Amino acid sequence: MDTVTTQLHHEVSAAVAAEVAAAAESASPETDRFPETPVDVEELIAGLIAAHDLASIPGSSAIQVQLERTLRTAGLTRIQVQEGQPFDPDEQMVAAIEPAMTEEQDRCVAREIRSGWKRRDQVVRPAEVAVWTIS
Repeated sequence: MDTVTTQLHHEVSAAVAAEVAAAAESASPETDRFPETPVDVEELIAGLIAAHDLASIPGSSAIQVQLERTLRTAGLTRIQVQEGQPFDPDEQMVAAIEPAMTEEQDRCVAREIRSGWKRRDQVVRPAEVAVWTIS
């Protein structure tokens, strides 16, 4: 692992350890269960997605795999994007424009820039894509 990946791994591990320790301290001794605390699910999901983005640094694929597994457990799925598919404004957002070489490529996805996520049928974050267009 390179220095940046190692540092990211240590920071994520330390943050998770701190959360677990804090939760353990607040556990009810009578039941050994955690007290009911309001959880902002949207904020938690946004944080997990952001961590997944950060884990895309080369050499940190194990972290990215674990975060993706956690997101799936929370009911989220990655929006599937393939080069050449028609642009879908319901699940995708144009982040870049690239010149099309053929008419068939016009208004089709050239590449995915940033993963999109949805929960059931609701888009949590659209996939950011580059789209081919004919000038």
